[in-house]
Amino acid sequence: MRVLERNLRLIEKLKPDHVSYYIFDSNHETPLKRLLEKGKIKLPEDEFVEEGFDMVISELNRMGYIRYEISNWAKEGYECKHNLIYWNNENYHGFGLSAGGHIGNVRYTKTWDFKEYFDKLDNNQIPYDYYNENSNLDELTEELFMG
Repeated sequence: MRVLERNLRLIEKLKPDHVSYYIFDSNHETPLKRLLEKGKIKLPEDEFVEEGFDMVISELNRMGYIRYEISNWAKEGYECKHNLIYWNNENYHGFGLSAGGHIGNVRYTKTWDFKEYFDKLDNNQIPYDYYNENSNLDELTEELFMG
Protein backbone atom coordinates (compact mmCIF):
# COMPACT_ATOMS: atom_id res chain seq x y z
CA MET A 1 0.00 0.00 0.00
CA ARG A 2 2.96 2.32 0.53
CA VAL A 3 3.68 2.57 -3.20
CA LEU A 4 0.04 3.40 -3.85
CA GLU A 5 0.06 6.06 -1.12
CA ARG A 6 3.26 7.58 -2.56
CA ASN A 7 1.71 7.62 -6.04
CA LEU A 8 -1.33 9.46 -4.67
CA ARG A 9 0.88 12.01 -2.83
CA LEU A 10 2.78 12.59 -6.09
CA ILE A 11 -0.50 13.17 -7.95
CA GLU A 12 -1.54 15.60 -5.22
CA LYS A 13 1.77 17.44 -5.49
CA LEU A 14 1.88 17.62 -9.32
CA LYS A 15 -1.86 18.37 -9.75
CA PRO A 16 -2.22 17.00 -13.30
CA ASP A 17 -5.45 17.79 -15.16
CA HIS A 18 -6.06 14.11 -15.94
CA VAL A 19 -5.23 10.85 -14.15
CA SER A 20 -5.42 7.27 -15.41
CA TYR A 21 -4.98 4.59 -12.74
CA TYR A 22 -5.32 1.02 -13.96
CA ILE A 23 -5.54 -2.29 -12.18
CA PHE A 24 -3.32 -4.97 -13.76
CA ASP A 25 -5.14 -6.74 -16.59
CA SER A 26 -3.85 -10.25 -17.27
CA ASN A 27 -5.80 -10.57 -20.54
CA HIS A 28 -2.96 -9.14 -22.64
CA GLU A 29 0.48 -10.47 -23.46
CA THR A 30 2.93 -8.28 -21.54
CA PRO A 31 6.30 -8.82 -19.86
CA LEU A 32 4.53 -8.61 -16.49
CA LYS A 33 2.09 -11.35 -17.51
CA ARG A 34 4.98 -13.58 -18.60
CA LEU A 35 6.63 -13.13 -15.19
CA LEU A 36 3.34 -14.09 -13.56
CA GLU A 37 2.97 -17.19 -15.77
CA LYS A 38 6.55 -18.26 -14.95
CA GLY A 39 5.81 -17.92 -11.23
CA LYS A 40 8.44 -15.21 -10.78
CA ILE A 41 5.88 -12.81 -9.34
CA LYS A 42 2.59 -13.26 -7.52
CA LEU A 43 -0.48 -11.07 -7.68
CA PRO A 44 -1.80 -9.61 -4.42
CA GLU A 45 -4.99 -10.98 -2.92
CA ASP A 46 -8.26 -9.59 -4.37
CA GLU A 47 -9.12 -7.91 -1.06
CA PHE A 48 -5.83 -5.98 -1.10
CA VAL A 49 -6.49 -4.81 -4.69
CA GLU A 50 -10.06 -3.79 -3.84
CA GLU A 51 -8.93 -1.79 -0.80
CA GLY A 52 -6.25 -0.09 -2.86
CA PHE A 53 -8.61 0.85 -5.66
CA ASP A 54 -11.14 2.15 -3.11
CA MET A 55 -8.31 4.33 -1.74
CA VAL A 56 -7.54 5.64 -5.24
CA ILE A 57 -11.20 6.51 -5.81
CA SER A 58 -11.55 8.21 -2.43
CA GLU A 59 -8.31 10.17 -2.59
CA LEU A 60 -8.75 11.38 -6.16
CA ASN A 61 -12.28 12.46 -5.28
CA ARG A 62 -10.92 14.35 -2.26
CA MET A 63 -8.39 16.08 -4.56
CA GLY A 64 -11.22 17.32 -6.79
CA TYR A 65 -10.98 14.82 -9.63
CA ILE A 66 -14.14 13.57 -11.33
CA ARG A 67 -14.26 9.89 -12.22
CA TYR A 68 -15.67 9.69 -15.74
CA GLU A 69 -14.48 6.21 -16.78
CA ILE A 70 -13.59 3.06 -14.88
CA SER A 71 -9.91 3.99 -14.60
CA ASN A 72 -9.87 7.70 -15.53
CA TRP A 73 -10.34 10.87 -13.51
CA ALA A 74 -10.07 14.49 -14.58
CA LYS A 75 -10.45 18.02 -13.37
CA GLU A 76 -13.68 19.46 -14.75
CA GLY A 77 -13.35 20.12 -18.48
CA TYR A 78 -10.27 17.91 -18.93
CA GLU A 79 -12.01 14.61 -19.67
CA CYS A 80 -10.60 12.77 -22.70
CA LYS A 81 -12.93 13.83 -25.51
CA HIS A 82 -11.72 10.97 -27.69
CA ASN A 83 -12.81 8.34 -25.13
CA LEU A 84 -16.09 10.12 -24.37
CA ILE A 85 -17.11 9.60 -28.00
CA TYR A 86 -16.97 5.84 -27.36
CA TRP A 87 -18.81 5.98 -24.04
CA ASN A 88 -21.53 8.21 -25.52
CA ASN A 89 -21.87 5.79 -28.48
CA GLU A 90 -21.30 8.65 -30.91
CA ASN A 91 -20.11 8.43 -34.52
CA TYR A 92 -16.41 8.12 -35.34
CA HIS A 93 -14.40 7.02 -38.37
CA GLY A 94 -11.46 4.62 -38.19
CA PHE A 95 -8.61 4.94 -40.69
CA GLY A 96 -5.64 2.60 -40.94
CA LEU A 97 -4.67 -0.86 -39.77
CA SER A 98 -6.96 -2.25 -37.02
CA ALA A 99 -8.94 0.99 -36.85
CA GLY A 100 -12.53 0.78 -35.74
CA GLY A 101 -15.47 2.99 -36.49
CA HIS A 102 -19.13 3.55 -35.65
CA ILE A 103 -21.26 5.50 -38.11
CA GLY A 104 -25.03 5.46 -37.64
CA ASN A 105 -25.90 1.82 -37.05
CA VAL A 106 -22.71 0.47 -38.66
CA ARG A 107 -19.83 -0.75 -36.52
CA TYR A 108 -16.60 -1.92 -38.18
CA THR A 109 -12.96 -2.77 -37.69
CA LYS A 110 -10.30 -2.70 -40.39
CA THR A 111 -7.94 -5.64 -40.79
CA TRP A 112 -4.70 -5.70 -38.82
CA ASP A 113 -2.88 -7.59 -41.57
CA PHE A 114 -0.65 -5.19 -43.52
CA LYS A 115 -0.64 -7.17 -46.79
CA GLU A 116 -4.39 -7.82 -46.74
CA TYR A 117 -5.07 -4.17 -45.94
CA PHE A 118 -3.16 -2.86 -48.95
CA ASP A 119 -4.25 -5.68 -51.28
CA LYS A 120 -7.88 -4.75 -50.62
CA LEU A 121 -7.18 -1.05 -51.09
CA ASP A 122 -5.40 -1.82 -54.38
CA ASN A 123 -8.58 -3.64 -55.49
CA ASN A 124 -10.85 -0.73 -54.47
CA GLN A 125 -12.19 -2.66 -51.50
CA ILE A 126 -12.54 -1.43 -47.95
CA PRO A 127 -10.24 -3.62 -45.80
CA TYR A 128 -12.79 -4.65 -43.18
CA ASP A 129 -12.00 -7.38 -40.69
CA TYR A 130 -15.41 -6.89 -39.05
CA TYR A 131 -18.50 -5.10 -40.36
CA ASN A 132 -21.96 -5.14 -38.83
CA GLU A 133 -25.14 -3.16 -39.37
CA ASN A 134 -26.77 -3.01 -35.96
CA SER A 135 -30.51 -3.24 -35.56
CA ASN A 136 -32.17 -0.47 -33.55
CA LEU A 137 -32.28 -2.88 -30.61
CA ASP A 138 -28.52 -3.57 -31.00
CA GLU A 139 -27.84 0.18 -30.98
CA LEU A 140 -29.98 0.66 -27.88
CA THR A 141 -28.19 -2.21 -26.16
CA GLU A 142 -24.81 -0.72 -27.03
CA GLU A 143 -25.98 2.71 -25.85
CA LEU A 144 -26.97 1.26 -22.49
CA PHE A 145 -23.82 -0.84 -22.21
CA MET A 146 -21.45 1.98 -23.12
CA GLY A 147 -23.27 4.52 -20.94
